[in-house]
Amino acid sequence: MSLNKPQERLSLDLIEGLRNGTLAPDMFSIDERLLCIEVMLRESIRKAEIARMLKVSDRTIRRDQEEIRKRNAIKATPGLAREMIGEFKERSENSHATLSRLARAKETPPAVKVMAEGTAWEMDNKTIKTYQALGVLPSVPQKVVATVYHQEGLVEASYEDMRRQIEEFEANARELGTLTPETQRRLTALRAKINKSEISEGVVELNAASLAEEEVTDA
Repeated sequence: MSLNKPQERLSLDLIEGLRNGTLAPDMFSIDERLLCIEVMLRESIRKAEIARMLKVSDRTIRRDQEEIRKRNAIKATPGLAREMIGEFKERSENSHATLSRLARAKETPPAVKVMAEGTAWEMDNKTIKTYQALGVLPSVPQKVVATVYHQEGLVEASYEDMRRQIEEFEANARELGTLTPETQRRLTALRAKINKSEISEGVVELNAASLAEEEVTDA
């Protein structure tokens, strides 16, 4: 069972009562015992220790764990899929908004702004791939236009713009002494992704031109 906040609080109170001796395990209902077991398993408490605290056998703990798994089982329905996609979309947008505010803030150092812009662009690509894997978007190659953030608002960045921003970030980081090997690795990975996206777009355009020429020839 997925615990809501009241259940979480109740289970923590029950566990605390067990530990300090103010509650006896035989006072618990089956549902209360399952709540406690689920929380303690999540906290990586050994089954033998849980059995000792609840004064039951290891076999009972294993049986209760199976019951917890049954209650937590998720049925794959269209409605559930839409809800989970909606939740993913909301979280993605919230994270994107946080990066946007960071990149626009006047007090944000230039190097951090560029890194926030690059991370936002990378997040866009990963989000698109996730939607494609879920069947929300087509998986055929699409023209990728990255969105970067500046104080004055949103602008569309070309591949050369993105390369220039990476170079500026690298120069600023080197000047500030913050160009660590990990940062350098991430910058190299960003450059590779930009090159890959540019090549992919070029292939799509070539295919489109080839199809257009074939149509003209057939006509």
